[in-house]
Amino acid sequence: MILTGSQRRTLAWQAAGVLCGLVVLVGLASSLQVRATRSIVELTGGALAARQQLAAVDSVLDVLQDAETGQRGFLLTARPNYLEPYTSATSRLAPALATLREAARGSKWLRPETDALAEVAEQKINELEQTVALAQSGDAAGALAIVKTDRGKLLMDEARIRVARIGARLDDDERVQAAALHDRQSRLGLATQAATVLGVIALGLALLAVLV
Repeated sequence: MILTGSQRRTLAWQAAGVLCGLVVLVGLASSLQVRATRSIVELTGGALAARQQLAAVDSVLDVLQDAETGQRGFLLTARPNYLEPYTSATSRLAPALATLREAARGSKWLRPETDALAEVAEQKINELEQTVALAQSGDAAGALAIVKTDRGKLLMDEARIRVARIGARLDDDERVQAAALHDRQSRLGLATQAATVLGVIALGLALLAVLV
């Protein structure tokens, strides 16, 4: 079958139209993929930040527990070597609190929680320092009197409660972000598959318009 010039021009315009549609489709698919990828990166970063925040919170509690362990050992034995965990822990408190505050930056709910935990931690360390100083000066009875007020126990209990509450909230946030990440990845996969299928169909139509 011999096509006239008019028919050829018509087919050429049809093929060009299909190819233009294909270009637009590819552009839209690329834009969708870029936005979805950016969203996935943000969600991944959020999940990583939550884990870092939780690690920072736990490190503060570790410092308090180590310091208390050293203090108890020293008060019971009066041997300076038992103070090693206490000395090491007290030197780690400031860096741990700095890391905690840095990790909490940008989080509206976490910042006040970490500030409250930091205040409790500093009060606990002060209580430990008082008892250790009294014991070192030979006033074991004075140190024991402070211990018997249960102020140190109450501060540790409050620190554990705050850490547990923060940890639970961070775990919830991480689960929500993980679910959102899975959803975005699934949507991206479906969108990519749909764009691929439509692209193949459009390309086939373009070739068909040219060849028929």
